[in-house]
Amino acid sequence: MKQLDRLISNNPAVTALFLNKSTTVTVIIADRNYRVADCTKSLTTALHLSEKPVGVFLGDILFPLNDTAFEETAVASKGSDNPVPQIFRLAYSRVLYRCFISDIDEGYLLFGEHIESTDNDALDGMTLLNNELANIIRELGKKNRELEEANKKITELIRTDHLTGLANRRYFQERLGEAMSLALRRNNPLSVALADLDFFKSVNDTWGHDSGDLVLREFAALVRGECRQEDLAVRFGGEEFLILMPQTTAEQARVLAERIRQRLETLNILGNDYRITVSIGIAELGSADTQDALLKRADVALYRAKEEGRNRVVIG
Repeated sequence: MKQLDRLISNNPAVTALFLNKSTTVTVIIADRNYRVADCTKSLTTALHLSEKPVGVFLGDILFPLNDTAFEETAVASKGSDNPVPQIFRLAYSRVLYRCFISDIDEGYLLFGEHIESTDNDALDGMTLLNNELANIIRELGKKNRELEEANKKITELIRTDHLTGLANRRYFQERLGEAMSLALRRNNPLSVALADLDFFKSVNDTWGHDSGDLVLREFAALVRGECRQEDLAVRFGGEEFLILMPQTTAEQARVLAERIRQRLETLNILGNDYRITVSIGIAELGSADTQDALLKRADVALYRAKEEGRNRVVIG
């Protein structure tokens, strides 16, 4: 079929000869709306017309045996290296054609083979087979969509921290290399902010792990709400969180980090006036940085924030 496609689309003279002289097969060229652009003389003769049915919708000429719309039936036959033949009945007759439909530059190519038998039993049998084939194709499409959705959910689960809904460390490691490479190639800034909740162990020890989980979820929601769409908020592990910020200098990252720190300080998450605070270390990508070096500088800055009294932002 592909060779025939190329023959028709690349050789106008051959195309004209084939369409006008062929009587052994029926060939139709249709536009993207399935309207006849040209056809062999055999179709004109079979329809008892004096001229080619140019501009006529194919569904008004060829009737699918499975009572579906022409377009729906045609989809099963085209766009494949191994197209599925479809059985059509010629309008106002019991003449049958086994057809293949494929894409060409200007629309679609339909290659039809006349089936001699019009016996009622044979026709009914082909109708049943065609209906079964259409049902199988529809069911296969449904299963493929379900599989795509399942794969999407699996991918999301693999990349997401189940408690907070943020990205997890594994996904961050995948994205960091790409983000660094893009930033260096385009000479754009990139910063990371490493945050650690202050005295988080005392929350678990005093009020229990359910309260600790609540604090983690609330802080994650705060971070997510402050980040831009292009930022990546990550639960890095335990009570540590990380924000990857493309096209962001360290000073710009400090503004975001300060906003997060100040907002957290005002929240009464546990409902007992115990205030949760956070320390944040920031590092901006340097031209010689590796992934480990960038994260190490953010970690050193975080350590300094802890050493200097916590509840603060430090640039490394």
